[in-house]
Amino acid sequence: MKYMKGIIRSSLRSIVQRLLWSEICQISDLKSNFSTLEDELNLLKIKSSALSPSIDESLVFRKNTDDFIYDEIFVIGSGPSLLDLTQEEKNYISSKTSVAMNRYILYWDLIGIWPQFIFMADAIGIGKKAFKQVELKLLNTEKKLPIFILENYFKSFVHPNLLSIFFIRDTSKGENLKWANSLNENIFYRRGSLTCLLNVLAILRIAPVIKLIGIDLNRGGTFFDSELNRYPELINPWDQEAKAKNVHATVGEVYGWKGSMLDHWPDLNKNLVNAGIKVYCCNRDSLLVQSDLSEYRPIIT
Repeated sequence: MKYMKGIIRSSLRSIVQRLLWSEICQISDLKSNFSTLEDELNLLKIKSSALSPSIDESLVFRKNTDDFIYDEIFVIGSGPSLLDLTQEEKNYISSKTSVAMNRYILYWDLIGIWPQFIFMADAIGIGKKAFKQVELKLLNTEKKLPIFILENYFKSFVHPNLLSIFFIRDTSKGENLKWANSLNENIFYRRGSLTCLLNVLAILRIAPVIKLIGIDLNRGGTFFDSELNRYPELINPWDQEAKAKNVHATVGEVYGWKGSMLDHWPDLNKNLVNAGIKVYCCNRDSLLVQSDLSEYRPIIT
């Protein structure tokens, strides 16, 4: 039996090496990361799936970024308002390009929108654990794979077959208010990772219109609060404190953090406008709209 398993493993390695992305992931790497036959079968699955990515990655990784790729992109947060989306709105978003933030993908089935990009920037706290769960979910999906947009911190342990774009975020001073014009520069950052994502989208020239959904900021909690028991190890202490105070963790004074993600939103928005990009919020009740920091626009236009 051991002999047969060895033959099967050897055959699988040979197939993977010859046919699927051998230039990206060498067999020596596979041995250290995948020790069981089941894992190797999962690897074969992900490589096959990755050959049909959810979008044309050649556009995303293009050298000439003078033109935008799409007409609009949706940024999907984790706010409870996602639960209020109509099926028509979900269908419309699914027909467009979207980037989901942080833990959304772990609970995406509650909403039903599968994104083309996944953005993760929070390396502190449960960040690494959350990333590994997201990665595991993608390794076992039969859906077309999103492209990762990741903080450099994750570069050392992201699976080599998951297409990834990396950016630099220096949080040593708590913020960086200088706008980046390249992924080789330190990305703009103020409290919430949304500020980083908007800077990255501007650099990549994904779309001239960015629509925010699930970016509520007007209360604590997420659309997946009822399903937290799926991943109890991913419960953030500051999220719990924010929920108890009924504020969002990025705008309220929780966990010893001062100020708000919105303190420098006008500066962020000015940089986006200069880049030819307009940001709209699709929730009338969002703190962004209520504070006159973002214009409301319906999902379907």
